[in-house]
Amino acid sequence: MKELIKIEIKEFQNSEKINSVNARDLHNFLGVKKDFSNWIKYQLKRGLFDENIDFITTPQKRRVGCSC
Repeated sequence: MKELIKIEIKEFQNSEKINSVNARDLHNFLGVKKDFSNWIKYQLKRGLFDENIDFITTPQKRRVGCSC
């Protein structure tokens, strides 16, 4: 049995604390076959979500030149 996706309490710019999930973790948990970038764009459009109201984006930390 798969463990449920982790829900975290995050504090954002206005000091408001909200429940959140990482969309990439959700994509993986659901076992979606479509690549993440196309899947999330479609889900946000389909659900009529508004950025900074229903969701926020945060920069992803990437390691350049790392073969990790």
